[in-house]
Amino acid sequence: MRTRHIHPVIHLLHWPFIFAQGSIIGLSVACLVGAFRWGLDAIPRHVWPAARELSAQYGLFGILLWAAVLVALAYGAGRLVRAVPLISGGGIPQVELECQGRLHVPLSIWLRVIAAKFLACLMDTAGGLSQGREGPSVQLGAGVGAIVDALCGHTESGRRNLLAAGGAAGMAAAFSAPWAGFIFAFEEIKRPVNRTSCLLTLSAALSAWWGVGAIFGFGKLFPFDDIPGPEPAAWWKLLPLGLVLGLGGSLYNRALLGVKTAESRLPIPRKWRILPPMLSAGVFLFALPEVLGGGGALIVQIGGDGTAFAPLLLFLAAKVFFSLLSFTGDAPGGILMPILCVGALLGLAAGCALDGVSPSPENACWLICGMAGFFAAVLGTPLLGLVLVMEISGAAACLPAAALVILVANFVASRLHITPIYEALRSSIVVSAMPGGKQCAALHTPRMLRKESNTPKKRRTAT
Repeated sequence: MRTRHIHPVIHLLHWPFIFAQGSIIGLSVACLVGAFRWGLDAIPRHVWPAARELSAQYGLFGILLWAAVLVALAYGAGRLVRAVPLISGGGIPQVELECQGRLHVPLSIWLRVIAAKFLACLMDTAGGLSQGREGPSVQLGAGVGAIVDALCGHTESGRRNLLAAGGAAGMAAAFSAPWAGFIFAFEEIKRPVNRTSCLLTLSAALSAWWGVGAIFGFGKLFPFDDIPGPEPAAWWKLLPLGLVLGLGGSLYNRALLGVKTAESRLPIPRKWRILPPMLSAGVFLFALPEVLGGGGALIVQIGGDGTAFAPLLLFLAAKVFFSLLSFTGDAPGGILMPILCVGALLGLAAGCALDGVSPSPENACWLICGMAGFFAAVLGTPLLGLVLVMEISGAAACLPAAALVILVANFVASRLHITPIYEALRSSIVVSAMPGGKQCAALHTPRMLRKESNTPKKRRTAT
């Protein structure tokens, strides 16, 4: 039997080529996601204050005028979701399905996904929905990977590596967290670990992180470098804190899936199901504007200046309610930033209750532990949760405490047999696609809570 030999020069050029591909993907994603982040960050500074100014100047007429704007935004976002069903939700489950070879999206559809996702998420954020940018950024990054694949031509395995690298670059660009993006490709998307995939993914994530910083000036999300870790005598409190976060994350996971099941029974046309959360955002704009958007500004507020215990509980209850409501209607938008915000509020409230003191910058370590533990309990990705929270906060002194809280919270969620949220959402997409006909990516079925079957599934093509 003859053995095929590869010329040494060609073999040496393989690795620079992989690195160049990853860098091209990363820099392209940096430009796309950087512009996306710039638009999302500009909305709270300009659009929401303008809406409040309408109310201040024109009273009831101004409120009705903003309500009309919200109806128009809901209509526009609903039309985009109906035109391009793959943009519904955050987009991470759709990317995972394609990277696993269980869904195939042609390049022409990817181009429509990129344009529609970009515009629809800006519309949702203008309305004030409690959504994050990370899921859309991952989907936008995967779209860039699909474009590079079309230009270079790869095997099916190579295509999946490029999509995963694009998703990792999107995560890195969304959070300015390159190592979290790298880990995301393997712990969440579950790409095989080999030299090619590692080099491609790492070069894409690092390039995207460098690009959003150099081009747009984006840096670390939260200014928490100086937060001290807990005193040695207080380490026993990390165990009940992890228990609370594990239980809270499990309940939040169930609630996210429960609202989708309940939504499917509502007598509201699908294209208008995004309207109730939009109108609710209008109420919160005038009553409690702190809970609008993903919650990054609220995390900075409670971690920097401190917040009294009663308002902290109010923020927690309102943020949970509004985040769950914003998840309905197939609204395009991510769930990770609201999860981090709810975790920060819950962790700080539980930690301060254990301390018997009011929240302050001195005990803000509970906020860091809350983000990490709640994230791990909901997503079932402990390593990603730890690395992501450390990168976006810079609170290195809290690393050991956060690691212990993550272990406890993740153990509690696993003992309660909680299906990680993206696995459950991915399963719902597969179930909804099983009947013949047009591929539908909307996340709506009462069978969400079931584990995915181990039997192989046929590859489906989105149209």
